Amino acid sequence: VSGAMISKALEMALKHEVKEQDLLELGDYSLFEYLKQVGRKFDPEITALVEAVERRKLLKRAYVLSPASIPHSVSESLIADYHRPGSVRTRLEETIAAATGLNRSQIIVYCPGNRNFREAGIAVLTKTGVQKLNSPPCPQDITQLERQYEGLWRFYVFAPGSHKTQVNKICHELLGFPSEHF
Repeated sequence: VSGAMISKALEMALKHEVKEQDLLELGDYSLFEYLKQVGRKFDPEITALVEAVERRKLLKRAYVLSPASIPHSVSESLIADYHRPGSVRTRLEETIAAATGLNRSQIIVYCPGNRNFREAGIAVLTKTGVQKLNSPPCPQDITQLERQYEGLWRFYVFAPGSHKTQVNKICHELLGFPSEHF
């Protein structure tokens, strides 16, 4: 959750005078201080996010989907729409925030992208030559590992603990699927 909160603060900061190059040399502490400074100058919600992480006042899981609860096509669609920052993800966050009376920084849609077990695609030397570890005929345990790895993917919406139930209900209505747990 703290990583998602700092990512959100970074996204918000990049909309101002901040450039990616400004961030390359920063460690954790200096990044937090830099973001708070940007927040004080441009957007206090950036500062609020960073300070919440520092004080461990983290947002909570309000809505969760996984491959166990949705079809593969839906998870692929969620990744396409919500993995990267942009207008689709921002609109969902703003819609949820408006419906709950929260600030836009208090709702975070977190959708990891790659669900592939990259290591399974490594080239290995076999009796027939060099081939990818997961290419046919693939050992059964590699196939099982790939399936298990894919099952780790989750789509989250984070919100303040006081609004978890309300956010959960709104996400169910907007996205069409009940949350697994929160």
